[in-house]
Amino acid sequence: MKFLFVVNEAQFFLSHRLALGLEAKARGHEVVVASAANTGEERLSEHGLQHVSLPLSRSGFNLIEEFRVYRALCRLYRELNPHLVHHVTIKPVIYGSFAARRMGMGAVVNAVPGMGLIFSRRGWWSGLARASVNLMYRLAFSGLATKVIFQNTEDLKAFVAHGIVTRSDAILIRGS
Repeated sequence: MKFLFVVNEAQFFLSHRLALGLEAKARGHEVVVASAANTGEERLSEHGLQHVSLPLSRSGFNLIEEFRVYRALCRLYRELNPHLVHHVTIKPVIYGSFAARRMGMGAVVNAVPGMGLIFSRRGWWSGLARASVNLMYRLAFSGLATKVIFQNTEDLKAFVAHGIVTRSDAILIRGS
């Protein structure tokens, strides 16, 4: 089987998901990591893992650039045709879920390691941003057979309370 991990930065995969990738590889599966370029991907090859660069930025929002990421993910899913796609962090989860649905991906796992700064800031602009992100999550997950992994109870409860994910599709783990 072919597993594809989509993360913001290769360094994040190395520090938080490497054990998972190595276990899949040890069981005979092909493991590919997609992330932004120049984020530590050279260390992936030391572990025998493949890397694909995406035009992904960790922060900021430029509609044209974000659409480029979505298109790159659609192309990547079509070219690799992975058996399982595992998205980690906000942009890969949202854009990757939209792309996975469009490309008819069968098995999708989304990991929300934390709600991030957007959910801790106060003020009307932050409130608008939170509402927009919640809507994007809800739209991204609708019509997609996905499981969503959370690392704390509060995030899981918030996603369920806002109707973003059903409780049966939410999984709580303790840490990465």
